Amino acid sequence: RDDPAGPAVVAGLREAYFGAGLASVDARLSATFDALAGLPDGTVVVVLSDHGEAFGERGPLYHARFLGPELTHVALVARGPGFPAGAVVTGTCGLVDVAPTLLEVAGLPAPRAVDGRSLLPLVRDGGPGRPIPSVVVPRRDAAAPEDGPVVRATVRDATLAWSGVFDTRARAWRDERWFDRVADRGEHVPLPTPSPAPAFAAELTRVRAAVTSRYLRLAPAIPPGR
Repeated sequence: RDDPAGPAVVAGLREAYFGAGLASVDARLSATFDALAGLPDGTVVVVLSDHGEAFGERGPLYHARFLGPELTHVALVARGPGFPAGAVVTGTCGLVDVAPTLLEVAGLPAPRAVDGRSLLPLVRDGGPGRPIPSVVVPRRDAAAPEDGPVVRATVRDATLAWSGVFDTRARAWRDERWFDRVADRGEHVPLPTPSPAPAFAAELTRVRAAVTSRYLRLAPAIPPGR
């Protein structure tokens, strides 16, 4: 963002990704679907991405270890029994929901160890979905130099987003921000602290407590001064 050559770099990356890059993905998907054409009726096909890509919206390029909406909002497309052609799910969901969805389609119960929820009710009935958390932690240990000693976390639903940073050295949360996901889909303008819905507040409390508890347990192993 601060490099005078930055705009030209970003423009070149966008052209590469959404020009030749997108054409390459389309060609590979087409070849994959052709290869799947001989599978039995009722086969479920799911296309998804593990992360998005940043083009300098908040400074970083690519995906790194950040949680802006340009990185967490990804494609998720399904075809098969239980997925009406043309149906669009507008409620919030997560990739963690794919496994329980496929298990329900197959008529199998989801083991207790499987996180997430089946998306079929959202596909059938619509609705706002549920608050979805995302967390990225430092590599290797809480003082990894390439990431710094911080944990980044977000919680989002259809209307609201929270983001925060847990400093594993200071053992405290900082840079907590709220965003209106209806009026500010890109999450650029922080809000005053709102009063979130009960489900959102409960998920936020759970995420904060889980991160805090984990790194308070690990903190004594971090050498002083690092």
